[in-house]
Amino acid sequence: MPIDPREIKSGRVKLYELITTDRLCGRCRYNLKGLPSNGRCPECGTAISGSGRSRRFSDNLGDAPLFHLKALAFGACLLAVFSIVCAYCFAFLEQGPTMRTAAIAGVSSVAWWVGVYLLTGRRQFSDHTLPDAVLDSVWLRRVNLAAQALWPAAVIAWVLFIRSGPPVNRIAHTVALGLQLVGSFGLVPLAVHLSALADWAGDSGLAERFRISAWALAACGIISEVGGLVHGFKAGATPSIAGGLLWFGSIWATLGLSITQLVFLFSLFQLASMAIWAISNSTHAAQASRRLLEKRLAHEQEMAQRTAVAGALNAPPAMPRPGRLPPKPRVPPT
Repeated sequence: MPIDPREIKSGRVKLYELITTDRLCGRCRYNLKGLPSNGRCPECGTAISGSGRSRRFSDNLGDAPLFHLKALAFGACLLAVFSIVCAYCFAFLEQGPTMRTAAIAGVSSVAWWVGVYLLTGRRQFSDHTLPDAVLDSVWLRRVNLAAQALWPAAVIAWVLFIRSGPPVNRIAHTVALGLQLVGSFGLVPLAVHLSALADWAGDSGLAERFRISAWALAACGIISEVGGLVHGFKAGATPSIAGGLLWFGSIWATLGLSITQLVFLFSLFQLASMAIWAISNSTHAAQASRRLLEKRLAHEQEMAQRTAVAGALNAPPAMPRPGRLPPKPRVPPT
């Protein structure tokens, strides 16, 4: 009987690997541990893109030490909270600078820098951790720290502008806007590091949002600051078409900056929640391991006691030791 070629199944077997570490779905945050890397999330049906990440990282954010996870969570919370505070404080300083606004901007910019310092800290390597060219780059960390330190320096320039007179106030105003301009462009390397951190956590969607929002923040921030800088130079001069177009573009750039800031803020809160989840998961795993160890030790002690009792019950009775017989008692003569 002839065989239908359509009934012959292909002998090719698709190779895949199971996800052995805690990894979150980029859409619904479901834990994908134990699922195949070429499958789909059972909650939302999103395809698991595990091949690209597995070539870059051999571990996961949840495998990091507990103190490192706490530092990442605290740093992400600082960035999430004080990013919006810094944005509005510097906007108010450009519109009507006051010492109260400068003080709030100074505190928030220092807190922002502390958050950058914590999030860009070096990872703790283990035996199965592979170094990453982006996440573990010392040069990138120094660039981020230096670029984000310009925001507190800009606050100092605004204080000089408020407290001094001409021509120092005009120079301080120009320096403050220039520092903010460079600080806005410094968001690009910071977002590169945050996107690598999200890739380490296994969330490619969050990493992509960091990249897109960072470039939008940098572009809108640069256009806004350049417009404000040119407007400051031409204050009192005859208005021109180019200056008007630049000022109009800076207004729209400021609006885009506010919208992108919300996206960046949402991504930072999502990164903070991911770190907090990793802390909770690490704590529960440590407690479960401790309970299993205590249970195993108790079981071993119980088995040792049972073995000792059984050995005592099954032991043969003790035999008298061989030796000289006791002397016979003497019988007195009759």
